[in-house]
Amino acid sequence: MKRTSLVLLISLSAAVISACGGVEPDKPVPVDPTPSDPVPVDPTPQEPEEDGNTIAGTLILAGNDLAGRITSTADGNGIAGVTVTDGYTCVQTDANGVYQFKSNARTRLVYYSTPADYRIETEPDHPSIPLFYKAITPESGKVVRTDFALTPLAEKETTWTFIGIGDPQCSKTAEVKRYTDETMADIRTTLAGTSHVYAMTLGDIIYDSCDMWPSMRDAMSDVGAAPGWHIPFFQTIGNHDHDARVSDTSDDDADDYAATATYIQQFGPTDYSFNRGDVHIVVMDNILVQTQKTSSKSNGRTWSHDSGFTDTQFEWLKQDLAAVPDQGSKMVIFCAHKPFCNADEQHFYDVLSLLQQFKEAHLMIGHTHLTRNYIYSSSKANRPCAGGLSLYEHVHGAACGAWWACNSTTTGEPNGYTIYTVEGAHMRDWQFKGTGKDIGYQLRIFDGNEVYYDAGKYPLNWYTPSQPVGSLGFSIIGNKNNKGCFVAQTFNEDNTFWTLEMYDKATGTKLGDFTRITNGSCANAAMSSYYYNVLGKTTDSFGKKTVSHYWYFKPASGNPSDLTGWEARLTHRLPGGDVTHTYTCSTLTRQQDFPDTF
Repeated sequence: MKRTSLVLLISLSAAVISACGGVEPDKPVPVDPTPSDPVPVDPTPQEPEEDGNTIAGTLILAGNDLAGRITSTADGNGIAGVTVTDGYTCVQTDANGVYQFKSNARTRLVYYSTPADYRIETEPDHPSIPLFYKAITPESGKVVRTDFALTPLAEKETTWTFIGIGDPQCSKTAEVKRYTDETMADIRTTLAGTSHVYAMTLGDIIYDSCDMWPSMRDAMSDVGAAPGWHIPFFQTIGNHDHDARVSDTSDDDADDYAATATYIQQFGPTDYSFNRGDVHIVVMDNILVQTQKTSSKSNGRTWSHDSGFTDTQFEWLKQDLAAVPDQGSKMVIFCAHKPFCNADEQHFYDVLSLLQQFKEAHLMIGHTHLTRNYIYSSSKANRPCAGGLSLYEHVHGAACGAWWACNSTTTGEPNGYTIYTVEGAHMRDWQFKGTGKDIGYQLRIFDGNEVYYDAGKYPLNWYTPSQPVGSLGFSIIGNKNNKGCFVAQTFNEDNTFWTLEMYDKATGTKLGDFTRITNGSCANAAMSSYYYNVLGKTTDSFGKKTVSHYWYFKPASGNPSDLTGWEARLTHRLPGGDVTHTYTCSTLTRQQDFPDTF
């Protein structure tokens, strides 16, 4: 459903805020249970300094009702050139560190884009929760003053680490515990001793269960890495993070505004940006709510939705990016929930066009519960970025895998996250990290002849094109090329920068190349058989043919189990050409391995 944003009168906005629990200075948004550490609230609006019309020597122009000053904690002086916004208008601080503008009818926050030379401010008692915003309510005829203080970095962050986390999607306490004890614990262990680390969840933090907000917030509130370094955890809103407990009206824009209120109460704005080193990071809500339907989760309802950006959002993005100097020499990382690839949603290609003005551009996405890497080379967005590389979209598998049913996604990849290494304005390296797995665990090899659970209710294999799953009403799709072959599943590859080869392990002699299976022509027979025969799943969510990460290699015998001393080598040559990883596997994953594998 395509939509354009409505400009509402201030009176209507106030009514929406009141009715839907919008953020107010002395009245936090109600959340069940009441959240700890609500959005920081600016005190009662202060009278401007001096004669009431100036702040630190800057004249506040008539008609502007939002103003303030951003200063350095090092010397108290104002900081020039900081972008400040209410999510609708972006301005920059002047030489005195002062900003000013007129609020939007829907303004509920004032916040800034952290400059690269300053640290990410976090909550004092929760050192992993970024604090770059304050809740305000514009008042007719008054200037609401909101000040911020920033701490300068000792030196520029030329090399730093970015963590992308797809879909925690917790709906109950036991799932939050797994997210805390498994995902967060794995991040702490893997990044131990590493400073300058920043994490981003990519939406669906909860699963239509607003009672989980306080505990999910707490799970990411204190994640230590190196001594003295706590990882700031930034957030992206997903479709299941939109509160469906609010009224469903005929006005989709008003519904979306109301549905984001509880998220904003926990984590602040849905559209924002910050800077690290030579990189500008943008986060946006690309969920457009439509109508509500029932949900089995604690909210009782969920939103049906479209994806895209309203005209108002796109205008905000243009203003935000326009404030970034020398775009052609910098990288942009754009974070949203739903994939852009193969979609033509409202303003998607407009956004991609803006991103390609930068030297390098990467989209960070969640939503699908399976990994996909899409390189924009044959679509409407086929123009390379200013630095010559194609725009690259990273679709992350889910931290919850298949909704915490086991330890794998719906296509059998491990629950996990991705670690990115940034050097200057270049994404130098990235590696998928399976939760509880070694960083080198990037593929599995199966015997394409094996029939799984042949004595069970749903016997499945890799090679039969259509295999009905009993009375469940759908089929698992195999690929006839898998018959008599080694079948490989890789976790995070793309169609361009990866190769898979078979070797004699003892001699190092190459035996041949694996052939990639065409995208969408195969499901994971091993994982599907485990879900349906052992875990008792009954929907096709666990056995769909998807974007393929499957390959096959046929030995001369046509019987993979007869070949010994082999080694599959998966090689990743990253864009830019300066990093190569080789991952190996020399054992078959059998049916008896499934409980530990999946």
